[in-house]
Amino acid sequence: QKTTYSYQDICNSLIDVGLERGDNAYFTVSLGMLGICEGINDGWSLNRVFFDAIKHVVGEQGTIFLSAYSYSFADSNRDLPRLFDPLTTPSKTGAFSNFLLQEKGVIRSLDPMMSILGLGPNSKIVLENIPSTSFGKNCVYSRLLNLKKTKCVLIGLGPNWVPFLHHTDWLANVPFRYDKMFFGGIVEKNKIRYLDWNYSVRAPIKESRADAHQLGRLAVDAALWKSSPLGRAKIYSSDYTELFNFTLAHTKQNNWISAVGPKRQIFRKRQEPNALPAHPWPSQLLREYAQKIRGLMDDEIFHLLIAAKKSLPVKLFKFKSGENLYDCVVPEEPDSKNNKFYPSEMYVGLWCL
Repeated sequence: QKTTYSYQDICNSLIDVGLERGDNAYFTVSLGMLGICEGINDGWSLNRVFFDAIKHVVGEQGTIFLSAYSYSFADSNRDLPRLFDPLTTPSKTGAFSNFLLQEKGVIRSLDPMMSILGLGPNSKIVLENIPSTSFGKNCVYSRLLNLKKTKCVLIGLGPNWVPFLHHTDWLANVPFRYDKMFFGGIVEKNKIRYLDWNYSVRAPIKESRADAHQLGRLAVDAALWKSSPLGRAKIYSSDYTELFNFTLAHTKQNNWISAVGPKRQIFRKRQEPNALPAHPWPSQLLREYAQKIRGLMDDEIFHLLIAAKKSLPVKLFKFKSGENLYDCVVPEEPDSKNNKFYPSEMYVGLWCL
């Protein structure tokens, strides 16, 4: 394999895989996999030559999208809220995204977890005024479906890199991921806006780790990816909508296809206690329940509801972590032994007359 390449080679490979003027192109990039670019001796210059090649191929009417994930709210909470500043918060998805952050005209979505960069006439349509969710309804990955001539482009990476993977997971309601609320502040025009952010997390088990290799092989077999060699690796391109629909269909058919697996139960099931403490019925029980912090996913509330059910006209309803319950998302259960959180079940009691 050739380990060196030139600016013209980059342009030729992008054209070979079907990239055209006026395209909306979502890029996923790992430039270090390609080898050595002729005449380039530093990282900044390498980023520049790729950026110039991409702009040349898509032209002024084309729009470039690139991930710039920061995961800013990952360890944020109401006691110590973290901040996401779209102008200054570094991207954790590589040098190319941080290079693009400095370019004139580039905008960044106000997603504190998985922000996207955009440059071109369609960037604002997709990236501005987004809802407070990374993978839910009307997220960026969904909005890209509304654009014509939209492509996924991989540089230095294989077809297992699917940018919208967790959005199709969300749409298919895969059993190993669930919604979780995060809290923090977003900096806008020198002001801080604090908010809750909905982000779909994987269950804290090794089997839930993302793995799209099987989806990638299936998409290659279905001729959805075009490829062209560049240096010691390749550039891949696929029609965004076709690849999206293909991925979603296979994920619905096999709801563990995007994870390492194998399938297993991830939600903790609560066990009814063998013996419950005696309660003066019903006034003392209700007074005790009124004093509880009902947002906690602890066994104390569960046991109290079980006790109430045995003596009062109460019907119990079960909700899993990540499910929507009126205007809230059911949280995880804290484990006091290791200070971690796990998906569990929350019970709600309804007084039946």
